[in-house]
Amino acid sequence: MIALAAVGPWLGLGRDERSIFYLWLGLTRSDLAATGGIIFVLGLYATAVAFSRRPSILIYNTIVSLLLLEFGARAIDGQPIFALRNWVAERNPQFTTKSMHDYDPALGWVPKSNMSVSPNQVSSLTTTQHGIRLNQPDASGLPAGAILAVGDSYTFGTGVGDRHSWPAHLERMLRHPVVNAGVDGFGTDQIVLRAESLLPALKPAALVVSFFSHDFERAGMAVFSGASKPYFTMEGGSLVLHNVPVPPYTGRLSETPLWLVLPSYSYFLRFATDRLGWGDWQQIVMRTSVWAANDPTAVSCALLRRLQTELAASGTKLLLVLQYPPMREQRPPKVIVVAGCAREIGIDLLDLWEDLLRQRDRSPEQYARLWVSSDDGHMSSQGNRFVAERIAAGLTK
Repeated sequence: MIALAAVGPWLGLGRDERSIFYLWLGLTRSDLAATGGIIFVLGLYATAVAFSRRPSILIYNTIVSLLLLEFGARAIDGQPIFALRNWVAERNPQFTTKSMHDYDPALGWVPKSNMSVSPNQVSSLTTTQHGIRLNQPDASGLPAGAILAVGDSYTFGTGVGDRHSWPAHLERMLRHPVVNAGVDGFGTDQIVLRAESLLPALKPAALVVSFFSHDFERAGMAVFSGASKPYFTMEGGSLVLHNVPVPPYTGRLSETPLWLVLPSYSYFLRFATDRLGWGDWQQIVMRTSVWAANDPTAVSCALLRRLQTELAASGTKLLLVLQYPPMREQRPPKVIVVAGCAREIGIDLLDLWEDLLRQRDRSPEQYARLWVSSDDGHMSSQGNRFVAERIAAGLTK
């Protein structure tokens, strides 16, 4: 059946809806191949039972069967029969294969520019140039003299619509433009690089840098969640940038779980899972992260010092905001160290830990409403308003 599905068009048996398999049996070529594959597996099991006392024959039959399945799947989909490609790796990078992100050679990934998703709904997601998220679907342009907000998904507003991120709330509170340049998945290193790349063009009146507690760990990675990223090391007391231009994810052995190395090169695995509706399974099992040989805390402190120096020359106000997931009993040590660095070099600091703790102790019910009900890791519109109120106070004091 697999062979017929593969060579049917070349034998004059027709393609797609004109195929005799479809006309006579209602089967597409893929259906025919899948049916053949199932029969093959059942036959392989029967062979295993029959030859369980003769392992050499069993091994031989298994290898031949798998090769036939592999070549058949490639022939059906028009793929190179003998190509040695990591098919799983080609789909794995979370932030560069999903439809809402583009590869960026300096930062690793950014949201797609000029994107509009559900513009007439509360959950709208709208971006403009540079992958900057708009604060309402019908907004336009990037005004000079705005407040520039950079950070990760907590700044971007993952889980809520355009109007409900904290930059959007902040803009309405201050009645002053706020540019949302948050990018989901960013580490502290990428956040600072993102700010530095936008400062010359936007010339903001103020810069709000939001660090989420997990961002410090991400600054210690060369690959995060299957996507390569830039990173820094400290050498002789100075920052040294690595991995730029950022290498696209290629499925190197260091990026692939050991148990999946051989299956990654099987097109039949991709062929079968696609037709079963499991085409994104590798996103679950291959969210690979590769650690860099650096000290992410020292790097984060040095980057803040560099950013503070750059902004002081132009007289631009800098506010550092520290955000957290639903409360734990203790603050992560890296956050405490970086907060100390910020105070030491004179950066205005808004640490939300105590505010969140007081809110939780005062009213657990109200505290629970600060988070998206379907995702307890990100803030709801109410939670983002909570953050924006405190940022507004920090900027105007």
